[in-house]
Amino acid sequence: MNFQILFNSSAGIAGAFLSFAYGSWHESLTFLLIAISVDIITGLYASIKEGRGLNSAVGAVGLAKKWPHAASRFTGSSNRCSS
Repeated sequence: MNFQILFNSSAGIAGAFLSFAYGSWHESLTFLLIAISVDIITGLYASIKEGRGLNSAVGAVGLAKKWPHAASRFTGSSNRCSS
């Protein structure tokens, strides 16, 4: 099986499960996904430019900064008023 097909299928199944389990996709989740993507891309660029190579510990710190927001979205505890 092609890796791209496997990856896309896995992402689709995971997205469908999360959407079913936690409700609809909110704008804040889109922002979180964009923030994580930008963090990873800029981290890769910085490591290439500085010539230090990739370091999982440094990447984990950047992602850990975003987890409180993700946890608040998935548990439903937010300051957003529904009207």
